[in-house]
Order: sequence, then C-alpha cells, then structure tokens
Amino acid sequence: MDRGSPYKIHWWRIVACVALLACAVAGVWLLRGRGRDVQPKSVQSPVAQERDPPAMSIVDKTLATAGGTRSCASASSASPSTERLPKKMSRRLAELLATNPETVEVTVAPMSPGDLPALEAFVREQGGTVIAGAPGRARLLRAKMSPSVVSKLMSRDDVRRLEPFVRPRLLNDVATGIMGVREVWNTHGLTGRGQQITTADSGLDTGDPTTVMADFKGRVRAIRPLDGCLAKDNFGHGTHTAGSLAGNGALSSGQFKGVAYEADLWVWSVVNTNGAIDSLDYGMSFGTGDSTQPAYIHSASLGAVTHAYTAESREIDEWLWEHPEVLVVFAAGNGWRTGNGSFIRARDAITSEGAAKNVLAVGATENYRPELSDYRSYADNHSQIFSQSSRGPMLDGRIKPDICAPGTMIISTKATQATYLSNFEWMSYAENSCYTYMGGTSMATPLVAGSAALVRQWLVERRGYAFRPPTAALMKAILLGGAHDMSGDAGANCGGPAPNGVQGWGRISLEETLYPSNRSVRLVDRIPFAKGSMYTYRVATTNAAPLDVQLVWTDYPGVETDDEELALVNDLDLSVSNETTGVVWWGNGVTGGDRTNNVERVRIANAQPVVYTVRVTGHYVPHDYTEGGAAALYLRGAFREGLMITLR
Repeated sequence: MDRGSPYKIHWWRIVACVALLACAVAGVWLLRGRGRDVQPKSVQSPVAQERDPPAMSIVDKTLATAGGTRSCASASSASPSTERLPKKMSRRLAELLATNPETVEVTVAPMSPGDLPALEAFVREQGGTVIAGAPGRARLLRAKMSPSVVSKLMSRDDVRRLEPFVRPRLLNDVATGIMGVREVWNTHGLTGRGQQITTADSGLDTGDPTTVMADFKGRVRAIRPLDGCLAKDNFGHGTHTAGSLAGNGALSSGQFKGVAYEADLWVWSVVNTNGAIDSLDYGMSFGTGDSTQPAYIHSASLGAVTHAYTAESREIDEWLWEHPEVLVVFAAGNGWRTGNGSFIRARDAITSEGAAKNVLAVGATENYRPELSDYRSYADNHSQIFSQSSRGPMLDGRIKPDICAPGTMIISTKATQATYLSNFEWMSYAENSCYTYMGGTSMATPLVAGSAALVRQWLVERRGYAFRPPTAALMKAILLGGAHDMSGDAGANCGGPAPNGVQGWGRISLEETLYPSNRSVRLVDRIPFAKGSMYTYRVATTNAAPLDVQLVWTDYPGVETDDEELALVNDLDLSVSNETTGVVWWGNGVTGGDRTNNVERVRIANAQPVVYTVRVTGHYVPHDYTEGGAAALYLRGAFREGLMITLR
C-alpha cells in the first residue's frame, strides 16, 4: 500500500499519541499530589489527632488551671511561642494540672545545666520547695510548687521541659517505698556507705566472708559464731534478715536491695546446730570485737517472749547506759505460741529484749503485695498491724513497741546451703531462686536497723557529726519523731492515735523524717540532764504547719520485775509552750509530765507562726549525765534549718 492509503500504518502518529497520553497522565498525577500538599493542615487523620492533640485542647486548659492566659492564640492561627508549649510541657503534667491540685512535684529540664542555679532561685522566690538539683552533678531540677509557678516557668526561656516527677520503682520497692527509703537513696544519696553494722542471728550463708553470696561480697568484715554455734546459716533466717539490712541485690540486678546496701556487716552467729539460742553475751554481739572499728548500729531479730522487764532487759539497758552512742534494734516478737507452735494472741507478748528501755523495739505492719492471692490477707494494707506482731503496753504501762515497719511477705536473700529453710520460709520466689519470702517482726527489724544506718550516715555526712559520734538517743528521737501515725489512714488497725501499745510512735517514714516537705529539722544532742535541771530551746515558726518535738533519753537500768513495778529510773519531762497565748503541750499528752516512758512526744497539728519554747526538765534524776546515758531532741516544723546543737 502507498503512503496515502487509509489502511497504511503511520508509526510516527502512533508514537506521538502515546507520548501525549503519557504527558496527560503525568500532569493529572502531579496535580493530585500538589493538591494534597496544599490541603489545610488542620485536616488530619484520626490517628494523627489522637497521637498529637491540637494545642488548644491541652495548653489552654493547662494555662487556665495554672492561672495563666493564652494571648493571640487560636487553633488555626497560633503564634510560634504557643506552638511550642505542648512540647515544653508534658501531657501528663497538663492532665495533672487539670485536676486542680494545690501543689505538684515537677521535674524541670533547663536549657543547659548552667541554668539550674537561676531556676532554683526562681522556684524558691515563688514559694516553691526545691527537692533536688544543683550543685553537684544534677542536670535536672525537682521541686514542689503550685500550678501558678508552673505557669511562670512555662514562659521562661531557660526552661526546656516540664514534667510531673514520677518516682522510680524497683521490683523490691514495696517495703522500702512504704518506708520512704527509696527517695532517700535516689534523691539524697544515702546508702549506708561508711557505716559498720553488727547483727546477731543464725549465721550468714556459707559462713565464710570470702565465699558468701554476691549480695554481700566484699562487705562482710567477719562472721563470728558464739560457743557451740555455726557460722554457716543452716536455717536461712540470718541470711534473709542480713539481706534486708545490707544486701546490695547483686544477684537480682539491684532489684532486691537491703536498706543500707553499701554498709559493712559484722555477723554474730548465735544459733546452735539444733536451732536454739542457749546464751547470748549481749555486750559482745553489740560490738565488732575490734576496738579500732566500732559499730554503732546493731540488729537482732530474736528474743524471748516474757512481756516483762527481765534480767536480760536490765543487762541490755546497763550496757547501753555505758555505751550511749550505740543504737540496738530488737524485734518486738510474734505473739504467744503454744508448745505445738500454734498462734494464740499478740497482746502482752513483747520480748524481754524489746522490753528494754534503751533499745528500739520493732513491730510489724503488713506489706502491700495484693498480687499474691494466697497471702493477700497478710499484705493488703500497709497501715494495718500484722496480726501476730506483739503488742503492749508493758506491765508498768510503758509503750512498746517503739516503731513499726513492713514485716509480711518480705523478699530477701535465700541462704545457699540452708538445711532447715522451710522452718522460716513463707513462700519460695519462683522468678529468682536466690531470694525468698519470709515474714514477722524479724523481717521488720533489719529494715528499721538499716534505716538507722542511713540516719547515722546523714548525721555524719550532712549534719556535722564527722568528729563526734551522735548518741543513740538522738538517732532514736529522729526515727520516732518522724514516724507516720497510721491512725488516720483508710482501713488502719493500729490501736488508735500514736503513741500506743500497738503501733508505738508510728510507722517509719524516712524521707519525711530527714527531708520533710515544706518543713525543716533541728537537732539537740547530749542535753545535760540532772535533778531540777531545765534545758530551754526557743524556735520561731514562719507559717502555720505541724510542729513535732521528740525527746528520748538513754535511761539508767531498772530493777527486774514480773509485775507492774516501774522500770523507769530517771524521769525527764518534755513541754512545749506558745509564748503568745501561754498554751502548754506536755509530752505524750500527760499533763504535768509522763512518769512512765523515757520517750516523749509533742505534736501540734496546726502550729501558728509564733515563738514556741521547748523545755526539758529533770523531774527526778538519781543518776545524771555525768554517770552515763544521753538525752536528745528532734524538732520538725516550719522554721529555717538550724545548726545541730551538741551541748557537751
């Protein structure tokens, strides 16, 4: 066919048509893509909106709650400054502020570490409380403040991020969390470092400091059995209590730390091969046996239930009268038991050791582990006293126990070679065979003793006691003075307001004891008590807040008795008076003076911004401070922190 024939194929025309069609398709595709690019940004997918809500819904609500305002801002015409607000404040903090709290704990991230001092100063000027920050290695600021201060921080150029402070959690954080120990570790760096602790129990693990389990490796200074006893722990009880006292959690990646996990341990084995304690030289076990390395904290989870001031009680008091710088912590006991081991009652069942006036006798509260369904009734309210925890008062009316701590379903170290572990083990811990559950006042005691070691470290490193040891009376006053009265808690079964013979002076609350919120601590040690003496301390409070005053003295040993004869020998009185109104509060609420206890407390729930006078009076003192003993005061209130006072 020729070129002009209608049936002839014109290849050049076909190619041209295909090219034109391809151009048309490409143009349409480009136009559609361009249309997506210019679509209003407010049109987002539901997923995008849920992941990153519009600025208006969070920021406006937050600023309104915080007392701030949003200027020239709308969802469609936000200025650059308001667009960055959601990134500057976390959603969790915004949601928290939307609940209208009076104060919040906030983590403030500065633009640079050099901005921290100025931010700390600003927070304080605005009435906030700085909890942790500069100086040192801190790169963040933690502070308690009102929502209005949060609003002001939002506008500062030296603030990069604001978040609610969330306390870190460890797998073994239940008891330590209840006691306020974790915050003392993490925020204030108190770990027991430099403290020497002695403990008397059923030995420790293998019995050899060089081969003990890793949680104690390198910190066991000695394991010393008394006559007829084994250093090796056949029963597991001593290893478990030592873990709560000073284990470092090495076999659990730090999960199951004891309270004073950097302290050194001196272990006395006092249990013979039959599991019995035949005799105990208290003076020996309280010390290290090395005069060049004294220990000032002793933990003993043992005792004989007599509910009387016995010879053992007197022996302990006499030793402590002569060594007033040593604090001894004893278990209060686990109630009466029959010959076949069945439980009868916890009342009138304080141990002879816990009955001593100068020790710190420990009762047990429930832990909080409701996930353990088989044992939930033993660990579902940390403000309830464990049903088997021994209770007072003593026959002469003295308040015992002194303090309480969690003591049920406690996870701690499991002795590697214990033959009779089942005698004490409550339940095995399936997730890690190096640890196990036990319970009782035995388990509460090392938690308190470890806390005492942290208190002593605080006194030595932070309060000027590096050159002269603090007294046991001061350490005891600190622990009892800051204890939490459980009577106001939901579901509490603690015998009513503290102090009483069920909860003593309350449950240990370490952070609020050493670093109280919106209050400060003052200390007076070695008060020179004598008959007719009077020590006066005046303190001016700056605003309405609770005022707590605790007096403790190491008393002269009493006379052994099985009846109601008074064990108290030296009788001091604590009183606090409002210098403006003349109102007087007496120790333990006994007008005119408590004639029974060597521990007295005044708590004024709503102390006013006035001057208060604290008086310690020697009502009857046949053995004064020149012979032995010690007396000390702990004060916590709305006043400026003062220097620690040592009177002699």
